[in-house]
Amino acid sequence: MSCFLRNSLHSFELNQFKFHSLESAKIVQELSGFFCEVCKLRYISAPHSTNSLSTSALYARSPAVTLDSTPPPESAPPTVDSRPAKPPRLVLGDAIAHPSHAIYAFPPNRDTLGGTAYFIVENSAPGSANILVDCPAWEEPYQTFLQQQGGVQWLFLTHRDSIGKAREFQQAFNCKLLIQEQEAYLLPGLDVTTFHHTFTPTSQSRVLWTPGYTPGSSCLYYTGFGGVLFTGRHLLPTPQGTLMPIRTAKTFHWQRQLNSVQKLIDEFTPETLNIICPGANLGFLRGKSAVEQGYEQLKTALDNE
Repeated sequence: MSCFLRNSLHSFELNQFKFHSLESAKIVQELSGFFCEVCKLRYISAPHSTNSLSTSALYARSPAVTLDSTPPPESAPPTVDSRPAKPPRLVLGDAIAHPSHAIYAFPPNRDTLGGTAYFIVENSAPGSANILVDCPAWEEPYQTFLQQQGGVQWLFLTHRDSIGKAREFQQAFNCKLLIQEQEAYLLPGLDVTTFHHTFTPTSQSRVLWTPGYTPGSSCLYYTGFGGVLFTGRHLLPTPQGTLMPIRTAKTFHWQRQLNSVQKLIDEFTPETLNIICPGANLGFLRGKSAVEQGYEQLKTALDNE
């Protein structure tokens, strides 16, 4: 009970009822005052906690004022995600029968804006080498996995957003670092191999400059498994599961990106391009890490745009 009750009863008295006599009205008014006095006595006699309201706050019906002078506790330290890293997923090949001829996809990497990195294991034939396409997360289980597959001989970056921990990977594996020449300046102090239009890092692979998403955006073509094209963010899956160039606020030059898609269509055939491995948005592939019927999907990419 508080002065709020007294005011409420008084308002109730005046506005809602016509009392039969002046004595009845006085009785109600006296009762409301009595209840308010009881509230005062109970408040004064009650043990005060540090969170109690001040007397002035009670009567003035002002917002609650705390008397707690204890300093606020220090903020808790940031939590560390202790969940184990998800293992790379086998995309193509037989890891048991032919472990030296396979392609793996890593989980999305926060350092590369959720990008997907791929690992081409091809260390059996002369002139072949293991190629890491873009950077996965710099996690100890992934480092161990790469070592178990024979290490990394080439690290190819499809565009500037996929650099991630490229420095750490080159230092750990002593690998060659390949990026289109217009974006090499983003890797100061590293041993970088650059190219203009095309480059052949191994006898089974070739990179092609496909500008548009970024100035140095490029794709890697691998001849194994009927032909595999790693597109980075040049071509991405849509919610419908198709492939298309995606125009975003970060797109460097939209028309050049469309021209680069046409360049890929002219470069390949259904016989030379079987699989496309996009560098992001794999959730739209519904559990898969690659797009089958690669050339057919490539031909319709501009139609989907």
